Amino acid sequence: VRLEDLTVLGRGEAHVSVADRLEPTEFVFTLDWLMFERPGPYEFRLMANGRHVGTKSFTVIQLTQPPGAPGGGPHA
Repeated sequence: VRLEDLTVLGRGEAHVSVADRLEPTEFVFTLDWLMFERPGPYEFRLMANGRHVGTKSFTVIQLTQPPGAPGGGPHA
């Protein structure tokens, strides 16, 4: 979710089994399809069985490539 305007950038679904709901559990998601249109605050919202169970907030920043670097501008 892009927080500045609450735009949902994508949704995913997975079936996960947790041995003990009272113990911390880690999940790994591949999000190589996800694109951020611009810098700013975003968050991932985790839902389980239709209920909000967690949020991870983060900030996307714009990186600039120095001239001559791969993906950068022309040589100086």
